[in-house]
Amino acid sequence: MTQLMLSDFVETTSKKFNIPGVAVGVWADGMESYACHGVTSVDNALPIDQDTLYIIASVTKTFTATTLMRLVAEGKVELNAPVRRPVRSRASAEGRADRRQSHSIEPAQPHLRARLESQRRHR
Repeated sequence: MTQLMLSDFVETTSKKFNIPGVAVGVWADGMESYACHGVTSVDNALPIDQDTLYIIASVTKTFTATTLMRLVAEGKVELNAPVRRPVRSRASAEGRADRRQSHSIEPAQPHLRARLESQRRHR
């Protein structure tokens, strides 16, 4: 898909579904492409570009869970195996966290929140 095709697709789809703004990134064949359309919100209509930050919070858990379960299905990951690296929770501090538990923990990301707030103030 060319950059122009991606941009046209994003714009057309955004309009079709009445999406105020969207940014799409694609990595294929060693090349990065992106397309942006619309505004950050209907209340704060700033244009979207490839540097626009979004607060996606727990939405990433869906992607992580899907990837994790695919690896489980392929036999590459044991779901009930202990987590060996630090995880912010009482269970991990006691050495009892498994992958299922660690997936439900939402990490704090103050540096991203601060950057997003700064971006909002300076636009």
